[in-house]
Amino acid sequence: MIDVKGTPWAVNISGDREHPFAMPRDLGMLPPKVAAAYEKVVTAQKAEAKGPAKNGNNFVAMKEANDAVRAALGELYDVAASTSQAARQQYAEAFEYGVRRYVRALADAQSALQDVATAAALYDQAAHGHGVGLNPVSTMKAAMTARSLSESLESLSTVPELEA
Repeated sequence: MIDVKGTPWAVNISGDREHPFAMPRDLGMLPPKVAAAYEKVVTAQKAEAKGPAKNGNNFVAMKEANDAVRAALGELYDVAASTSQAARQQYAEAFEYGVRRYVRALADAQSALQDVATAAALYDQAAHGHGVGLNPVSTMKAAMTARSLSESLESLSTVPELEA
């Protein structure tokens, strides 16, 4: 299944609103600076979560941990804003790469189906012990199914262009 919604993630700051995000399942898709800033926020969140057990009623320490999360979140927003043009270029390149992989996969699937259909037809022909090559009127179910699948692949729509 194709994921277009991402993995929900949120940052909660005391006295502030929730900051929700949807992160891609493959964090490698993020620009390196954004990924590093994201990791800082996650690390600060984990440290803050351990705070009550570690610090008990030390409200100064808990406030410092919360401030660390707030600062890391601010850095994440700043880095994302400053790298947005570069990120857009990176995503356009990743999109183009994905389209090329898709087209190549379709071509590979077509080639594989051709091999399946040819082998099934030759198998059918060999079963009768006469004739050479392919039987043009073969009704072998495997060959017909491979042909039907191939026609289905040909009717798949193309990937749309990225909008500017």
